[in-house]
Amino acid sequence: INKELFLERDTRVTKKEFELNFWQHYLWLESEFRTVLEYVELDSANYSTYSRRIEKLILQIGSEFDNVSREICGLQSVDRTSISDYYSYYTSNYNNITATKVIAGDVRLTPFDGWNNTAPGETLAFWKAYNSIKHDRITNYKEASLKNALNAMAALFCVEMLYTRKLYIVDTNEENSFPETESKLFILDGLEHRIRPSKFDWPYDLYDDDEGKKIN
Repeated sequence: INKELFLERDTRVTKKEFELNFWQHYLWLESEFRTVLEYVELDSANYSTYSRRIEKLILQIGSEFDNVSREICGLQSVDRTSISDYYSYYTSNYNNITATKVIAGDVRLTPFDGWNNTAPGETLAFWKAYNSIKHDRITNYKEASLKNALNAMAALFCVEMLYTRKLYIVDTNEENSFPETESKLFILDGLEHRIRPSKFDWPYDLYDDDEGKKIN
């Protein structure tokens, strides 16, 4: 990652500020999505499943993707922005984002697959579904599918994680490039996932074989 390329924009907000204002909202949306998964198994056989609950969730995720993208792309002061603006920034500043994979258990997703500059709003599948529902939910109710919600959630996770890594480069006082509270659903393919012992509640005690001292 080219630190100089992002230094001017990324110092607008610290990693902690971004986590507070945006990542925490992402975690809430992820929790809502995981509630859906309690009733609909995360399996490609269920991708076409649609519901009013998923419809509402896609509208919320799409709106947050818009808000986060304005922040990441440095467009907060611009009155009107478009998906074309986001396409230009993301594809210029995130290496090969269209091929970036997000992992959810046994499922691998490429949420920006096929996104191109000829029709940014039409070639980004989850965004097209979001707009279809937003403008005519009666006609386009089947667009409120598990597949579209999953890819929307994965895309939001993807840009927030990539941006957090860039903030870490500038904000050298931060502990690491991962959010303090990590996703319980996704990881980025190829990105080492931090594992902290404090995240686990061990059901037993460990002792050193030589000294007999308790380890945990």
